Amino acid sequence: MWSQCLRFDNTTGATISCGGEYVYDKRKYESSTFIDFNLVCEERKMMHSHAQALFMAGILLGSIGFGDLSDRFGRRPVFFLSLVLQVVFGILAGLAPEYFTFVIARMVVGASTSGIFLVGFVIAMEMVGPTKRMVAGVVCQYFFTAGYFITAIFAYFIRDWRMLQIALSLPGLVFLSYYWFFPESIRWLLARGRKEEAVEILRKVAKENKVTIPEEMYEGLCSEESSKAGTNILQVFRYPRLGLRAVNIFFSWFVNSGVYYGLSLNTSNLGGNDYLNFAISGAVEIPAYAFLLFSLNRLGRKAVLCGCMLAGGFAMSACAFIPDDSTWLLITLSMIGKCCITASYGVIYILTAENFPTVVR
Repeated sequence: MWSQCLRFDNTTGATISCGGEYVYDKRKYESSTFIDFNLVCEERKMMHSHAQALFMAGILLGSIGFGDLSDRFGRRPVFFLSLVLQVVFGILAGLAPEYFTFVIARMVVGASTSGIFLVGFVIAMEMVGPTKRMVAGVVCQYFFTAGYFITAIFAYFIRDWRMLQIALSLPGLVFLSYYWFFPESIRWLLARGRKEEAVEILRKVAKENKVTIPEEMYEGLCSEESSKAGTNILQVFRYPRLGLRAVNIFFSWFVNSGVYYGLSLNTSNLGGNDYLNFAISGAVEIPAYAFLLFSLNRLGRKAVLCGCMLAGGFAMSACAFIPDDSTWLLITLSMIGKCCITASYGVIYILTAENFPTVVR
């Protein structure tokens, strides 16, 4: 009987542990964390799952931590702090000599990802007026999908995981150039009572776009939110209706995040070509966001959110009844589910930004 984790000892005639000496099949992947850190057999096999779990824990902590910091100290400094952390620890993860350094670096990368995308999303929503927030929010999601495709292309041509990790981290250096022309959120400045800085930024924007803004408009800038500078998310629950709405939104985030990342990270288990599956998983996000552009203002946020979650749930539930040899049918239903959950995930981003004020957004 063959075993992947035991070998025959010619001296004693017994089967013993391989003792960390393994031979790997490199036909599919030339290099991986499994191979470099010997994440196989017994307790070490679970270490790969732990690494992924800690990455997701980093995303959770980053969402809470960087979100709060951006409300306290501004969107701009937190965005660039997150960007620096992602570049530094992303490269460190690729250079990690052993498992624990790799795991900690990946956890920080997960946290910084939340700081970049979530804070960046809020900045985009606060740059435009209420009537344009839907379009701005969906367009931001398209750039997330673009990154999805770039990851698939990089992974196909760079088969060494360390080089892939570093290659995906280095482009962050380019975005550090934003520091010299990326302004603070005007809405956040007004919410903090820093009207003079907000007016100065608006004057620069108007000059750059060759637009004349009447002085009375500057004078009439709403600073009523400045009295709410000490507001925190817990104060939302002082109002029963708003509190219930917040709980509903939080639960929707929980469900959408779990399903979205579960499907995205599970493409290698669907069968067929891993790279093709990953690319298709990214491709289905394009029609999902296109659907939002045409439906959100016509059907409303609630109808689209509930409809997409239900449709995605039915598609993924059907996967449980698909025979193991029907690979393409399984992939098709999974991608329909991914398309639906992507659309609902996009809605929950926009719905959250529209339901909470600047000081707790």
